[in-house]
Amino acid sequence: MQIFIADVTDDFRLSKKRLIKKLEEMRAKVHYQLPPPYIKDLHDQTYNATVVDCEVSVHILSQYPGRTFEDLESVFISIHQAQVGLKENNRKVFWIPKSLEFENVEEEEYRTLLSQLDFGIEDDKFILLKGDPQTLDSDIVKAIPFLKPEPTRNGVLIVHHPKDQDGAIHVKQMASKRNIHTMYSSSGGDSPDSNLKVLADQLKDVEQVIMVIGSVNNEWVNERAKHILSTIIHKDYQINSIGFYFTNEAEEVFQFNGRFLPVKLLNETNQDENNANWDNFLNPQIHG
Repeated sequence: MQIFIADVTDDFRLSKKRLIKKLEEMRAKVHYQLPPPYIKDLHDQTYNATVVDCEVSVHILSQYPGRTFEDLESVFISIHQAQVGLKENNRKVFWIPKSLEFENVEEEEYRTLLSQLDFGIEDDKFILLKGDPQTLDSDIVKAIPFLKPEPTRNGVLIVHHPKDQDGAIHVKQMASKRNIHTMYSSSGGDSPDSNLKVLADQLKDVEQVIMVIGSVNNEWVNERAKHILSTIIHKDYQINSIGFYFTNEAEEVFQFNGRFLPVKLLNETNQDENNANWDNFLNPQIHG
């Protein structure tokens, strides 16, 4: 996001610096310096070329209009930038001190502008903030609609009982050979309800889930898998599939009703390891 911050009076220069720092921490590209000399025509060339690429312009106003152009001492830079900025098709954030009394503003043109802002501008991209100088930077940052980054989901969550740690390690090894990222989720005990909060948090970051079945009993696996399904529904997580890996220690292979979620099985109870089967099992785009 590109943001322009207009000229400010001397009493708000430190506030402007704090705001710039916060915006840059939000990964915004901040434009705040226009090169001297402050000749109106030269200013407008740079200003217009800058603002047109900015999604947001910020105007911090005080009781005084501030400095004027060098060639037109009757034209205040902050007023000029505000008036031009109001015509732009971007979001405009204006901030004034909540303690400001308009009747104490001596400059008539500036007082008129402040009254116009306070009355309201018919523009859904205009916002006026009234606040304290101490919270100016935070208030303005909150008013800017930064896009929240989409969470990056990739890889496999390997869900296993502590008894089947070796099987989970084997899944990780097979995934690593295929450059697939993995995470572990162990119950920490015989109860299917153990560590469910941690499991729910992990589900939001992956594309698929693989459950390891070896020495653990089928009841534990089914209850754990049902909780995974209910969490995906409740949290609206985008999981591509749930897989069941039966190691050579598993007593039986069973089917699980994934309802809306594709289910994949990999049976190695006969100790027959097949690369093609693993390719299919670990590929999130292939549902067996």
